[in-house]
Amino acid sequence: MKNFFFLFFFLNILFVNSQKNIMIENVSFFKTDPFSNFYFCTNNKLIKVDSQLNKLEYDFSKFGKLKKIIPKNPMRIILFFEETQKIIFLDKNLNKLNLNLDLQEFQNNIISDIDTHSSLIYLLSEKNQKMCIYNFKKNKIIECVVDFIRKKEYLKLFLFKQKILLINNSEVSILNNNLIEESKIKLEGCNDIFFDKDLLYIQKKNKLYKTKLTNLSKLKFINTIKENELIDVNENILYKYHKNFLIEETLSK
Repeated sequence: MKNFFFLFFFLNILFVNSQKNIMIENVSFFKTDPFSNFYFCTNNKLIKVDSQLNKLEYDFSKFGKLKKIIPKNPMRIILFFEETQKIIFLDKNLNKLNLNLDLQEFQNNIISDIDTHSSLIYLLSEKNQKMCIYNFKKNKIIECVVDFIRKKEYLKLFLFKQKILLINNSEVSILNNNLIEESKIKLEGCNDIFFDKDLLYIQKKNKLYKTKLTNLSKLKFINTIKENELIDVNENILYKYHKNFLIEETLSK
């Protein structure tokens, strides 16, 4: 019996890297960046927490509800507000940069989701069933596509491995950089997707699966998500935030 408990304790140490108490109220979602900083979205604030648990805050209340955080580049964090059709940029200290975009100034579509790569911003309009690419250095739309999107209402947009993924409640459409559809794969009941190196992590209700873009129809179960538990995946670590505790678990490769 003692050996059993020792083994159980050892396995927990092996896979649970750490547990941190981070007291933040009304967190709706959070993201991590390549340097293991955490970005928590509350009702009207973005709160950045570093590895030493130091906190920075940015009040975004004047822009409305925050729809998406893109912290791929921690020196230029991107926030998207669907309600007011605004995109703003923050530096590493959460100071607002001079660069910001009012989407209604250069196009007539109501944008529902975005993602970015370098100076390009990919814009998805669920209502208008249209997708465009905006170059913010040139300040113009450089590409748009409508036809195939009209056949399905795509809800979310992601960039991964030089591919564009459009997702709805039943399938994933994969496009190349020229907005040409390359393939379409059935994917029922997808609540969220997380990307890490060559792997995709797909959340379906309270289950988390992993797969590869080349074999998206084959899902491998890896974890159960608690009710109201928020998650993110980065550098082979599963981050879970629940009841003011942040848990880090190493994922099997």
